[in-house]
Amino acid sequence: MNRILLTLILALVAFFGGRAVYRAMASDETKIGWVLAAEVAAFDDASVLNLTPHFAADFRDDTTGIDLQTLRGAVVWAWQNLVDAEGRFLWRLALPEGAGEVAVDGDAATATFPLQLFRGIGDEAKLVWGLRVTAKLERKDGNWWIVRSSHGTTEGSAPKSPLK
Repeated sequence: MNRILLTLILALVAFFGGRAVYRAMASDETKIGWVLAAEVAAFDDASVLNLTPHFAADFRDDTTGIDLQTLRGAVVWAWQNLVDAEGRFLWRLALPEGAGEVAVDGDAATATFPLQLFRGIGDEAKLVWGLRVTAKLERKDGNWWIVRSSHGTTEGSAPKSPLK
């Protein structure tokens, strides 16, 4: 019994240790890809606890002029109001090319990537808005943070704001 327990503990240590080494050795481009994927997952999960986990406190979108607090407010409003009869959030994001093109210069980086917004669930989801996003990132305390962004429409159109 002790041997089984020891083997299980060693397997867990090897797994988590290997994962930590892998994450530490990953390139900055890969780490930025993980940041972008985590943001998409946080949006799709509609979890207030994970809202904008990789955006800097002083984030600003240059295209619209919105800051982080406005972005958070809009996303929370959407999560609460854009649901189906069963309470499921109807919108999804997709990164069809992952991190797209990433250029790293020391502790600064620029990622240019497509982003797609879909409305609906599963096979019934329809593309509403396709974007080309340019995000400026900065490394602070070993982590990458999205500090600025700009975007242009590539297909469809932005959903109309109910606040206007």
